[in-house]
Amino acid sequence: MKHKFLSGIATAALAAVMCIGFVGCGGGAASIKGEEVTQEQWTAAFSDETFSNYKLTIKATAEEKEGDKSGKTNSEVTVTVADKKEHIVMKSSAEGNAYSEDALKEMNREEEFYVDGTGIVPVYYAKNEDGKWEKTSSGMTASSIVGVVKACALFYGQFEYSEEKEGYVLKAAAQLPSGSGDMLKNAVLKFKDGKLAGFVVEYNDEEDGDYSKMVQDYLFTYGGQKVELPSIEK
Repeated sequence: MKHKFLSGIATAALAAVMCIGFVGCGGGAASIKGEEVTQEQWTAAFSDETFSNYKLTIKATAEEKEGDKSGKTNSEVTVTVADKKEHIVMKSSAEGNAYSEDALKEMNREEEFYVDGTGIVPVYYAKNEDGKWEKTSSGMTASSIVGVVKACALFYGQFEYSEEKEGYVLKAAAQLPSGSGDMLKNAVLKFKDGKLAGFVVEYNDEEDGDYSKMVQDYLFTYGGQKVELPSIEK
């Protein structure tokens, strides 16, 4: 078994949520029985119009053990998009002797961002060291979080519906661009009413008492969302 602790599969799961965009649990995407869709419905489900007003809750856990080293990470991200404005809240925690003290400080955190995309150039909001809102030149965006998921719009022919998984899974002979296959080969896409209701990724590798486990769960809600940008104190 080839472990990745030092490069960090657990850390990678946390980074995936923090940087792009993914615990299967009751009420999450893992509990949804997905429906079959046509190619037209599939494409429409990933359109910009569909994603103009939505809420996304992402939960991820990762756990790994190699010899006497072990660790676990948990993360949750809530993304709300409405009227070209975005609100992003990220929470993460980590524990275990696989991580250094500095790494644990970095992984145990909570962050919050806003994005005003109504103008030609996006305006980002984040809290400064005093806990007050201020505008910044760059920041996290909803599109960066859901980008990998929306890329599936091009891959309808590479997926097939699985009764066992209650959603769409990658075909055994699927051909995907370099860099996207590793995640998607363990993914299940679940559609409801012609829209993507959930996206679930599970990874489990065990050998000789060592293991690497990861679960990422995206749950989408469409329509009815509002985002109020924060006030800037002068």
